[in-house]
Amino acid sequence: MDDLANIFFLYRWQIAGTLPMAFIVYYLADLNNRRNRLADVSKQFRIIIYAELKGIYPSIELHLSPEEINAKILQSIPNIQLAVSNFKSFVPFYRKRRFDKAAQNYYKTARKTDWNEVSAQKRFPVTFPGPNKIEMEFKHCVKNLLSYANEK
Repeated sequence: MDDLANIFFLYRWQIAGTLPMAFIVYYLADLNNRRNRLADVSKQFRIIIYAELKGIYPSIELHLSPEEINAKILQSIPNIQLAVSNFKSFVPFYRKRRFDKAAQNYYKTARKTDWNEVSAQKRFPVTFPGPNKIEMEFKHCVKNLLSYANEK
């Protein structure tokens, strides 16, 4: 028993230094793993958004009719809701409320967007001067939603 106490006494500083170092190494490895998981999930989130809005965002394909665009936007809502709910757990707590607002804003904008008005404005620019408000609002909502999954 006396030998054990002497060994502990001799090596107490090494033991005391090893435990915090092990904790720091574990913490840094976990931090790196979290960053990698966030990067992977962000990439998947962006892929889903771009896949659902293919041909619409970031620019409209010429061969799509306004009815097809409206249908595609409405059909994208359930899959984007699923992507948002999966990605939400990776959003930092201090950004969750704004992320929820961005998602709700996208759903609301997607439901009220009517591309027939956009095409009418493009056909008759004299009647409706300036940039198209509906198209700009929709693109802003998508861009805002994607901003939470920035590639770093």
